[in-house]
Amino acid sequence: AEESGLGRDFVDKIADETVGVTGEEILPFLEEKGHPALTMPPLL
Repeated sequence: AEESGLGRDFVDKIADETVGVTGEEILPFLEEKGHPALTMPPLL
């Protein structure tokens, strides 16, 4: 990931089923990690 320019900690920002399976469960994790998807404009 780092070689692709995504940053050293990119993999640590990926939520999996141990974090949650719904948006409501995963959102706090993404906020805590500062996931870049939270700063992107919505697709829809």
